[in-house]
Amino acid sequence: MPPRILLVEDEPSLAAALEIALRRSGYALDTAASGRAALDRLASQPWDAVVLDIGLPDLSGLDILAAIRRDLPNLPVLVITAHGHLDNAIAARKAGASDYMVKPLDLRQFQASVASLIESSRPLSPANSPSPRPASPLFVGGAPALQRAFAAIARACASHDPAIITGPSGSGKSLTAAIIHERSPRAAHPCTTVPASSLTDAAALLASLDANPDGSLILDQLESLPTPAQDALASLLRNRPKGPRLIATASSDLRDAIRLNRFREDLFYQFSPGEIPLPPLHERRSDIPALCAALAPPGPDGPLEFTSSALAALQSWPWPGNVTELRHVLAYATHAAAGSPILRSHLPPHIAAAPPGSSTLDHALTEWLADPAIAALSWDGLVAALESRLLAQLLPRFDHKPTRLASALGIHRSTLRQKLARMTPDDGDAFPRI
Repeated sequence: MPPRILLVEDEPSLAAALEIALRRSGYALDTAASGRAALDRLASQPWDAVVLDIGLPDLSGLDILAAIRRDLPNLPVLVITAHGHLDNAIAARKAGASDYMVKPLDLRQFQASVASLIESSRPLSPANSPSPRPASPLFVGGAPALQRAFAAIARACASHDPAIITGPSGSGKSLTAAIIHERSPRAAHPCTTVPASSLTDAAALLASLDANPDGSLILDQLESLPTPAQDALASLLRNRPKGPRLIATASSDLRDAIRLNRFREDLFYQFSPGEIPLPPLHERRSDIPALCAALAPPGPDGPLEFTSSALAALQSWPWPGNVTELRHVLAYATHAAAGSPILRSHLPPHIAAAPPGSSTLDHALTEWLADPAIAALSWDGLVAALESRLLAQLLPRFDHKPTRLASALGIHRSTLRQKLARMTPDDGDAFPRI
């Protein structure tokens, strides 16, 4: 008897595409378009896995997940959401999600995730974390380039294992380390930061570890850790099961340091399973308006406003200093404006005088192509993937009626239906996302 999957999704076009993908994989399937319908079906018969959208019309998907974990603690649950923000990833993981995916979905990754859940009888349990604490600062935005980092941060928050946060200077490594500690099982204990370069020998390393045995120790700029301390740390990680949770940061690629014999390869591998790669700001330009709203100092009458010309200039700048540079630019502009709104002329001259930037679509394409799986596609694969994304956006605007969409686009209905059919995985190179 084929495995039985309950698909909980209220968006008809996405539910139809996922249903086709799951049935093609050989699963028996039932669907629910609301939270209450899902609860009824969960109680009616046994299931092998659940695919659960967080954004349901009547109940939060997280409430459904909590009910599943209460009544069916071993049932694998794949959570999907249109809101790719860190809070959602952490909340889903802590509530006991077995896996977490963000729309638009890569259908091949989706099918692989479901297959792995069906094979496994031991989904993740809710993290053994302390009671909710006042929210610590979190990442602002949800650009595609951040999604891999969000998933890795969520895993790190539920773990005691070493983690390493990599990324260029100013990209948010220290913030990420603080988030991991604040949302981890060790949040009730101190979190200390030590420059790795200051740990000149094994004695200095041991002193730092012993000073905070139950909390978290952030080793800042791990690539600068002196060789004697590298030797001691590698040995301790192999032989010392207790001590603080280690979170490292690195601004340069440790793989290059390994090739130059400046860093121990085995020590890198002790951290690398928990690697959290942070993208530079120029790969997440779509987040800049939200970052401006969050980081700009308030004006005398409340939050500052930005003119469209000022935002366009900010989104055009390459940001070699990343979010740290943006924070300083916003402080400068706030002082220059002496109130709201911030004009292009209030920005530093080198940014205000920059040539007009690319369009929002250009920025979106830049971020999309930053995904290695997308960048590796052939030309036909890129066109097919873009066409699938465009049709997925257009179809809901015509009430999911292909006939109406075909008429509006001026193409034959059969041509459109063929294109829609190709939005599910086939033997080609495309990775359609829906």
